Amino acid sequence: MKINLDSPVIAFLTTVADFMILNILFIICCVPVITIGPAISALYTITMREARHEGGYIFKPFLRHLKIISGSRFFYQYYIFWQEQSLYLA
Repeated sequence: MKINLDSPVIAFLTTVADFMILNILFIICCVPVITIGPAISALYTITMREARHEGGYIFKPFLRHLKIISGSRFFYQYYIFWQEQSLYLA
């Protein structure tokens, strides 16, 4: 019995596996509370890429986007935003 790699079932299972990997990466990157903002941004970027059916890898683009956000001035804006939100919710 041969497995057709282009079948809808395999495509669905691949998508589910990609989102599981993406969620695990997100949880790992959120362990240090300071990186929640960039992790959400990277999660959103990769999720939208998958929603547009652009496909590709999950791990490297997620970490690349996380590094871009963490190394830029936007990281500090995210950090301030999350601090304000935590004070508002507390």
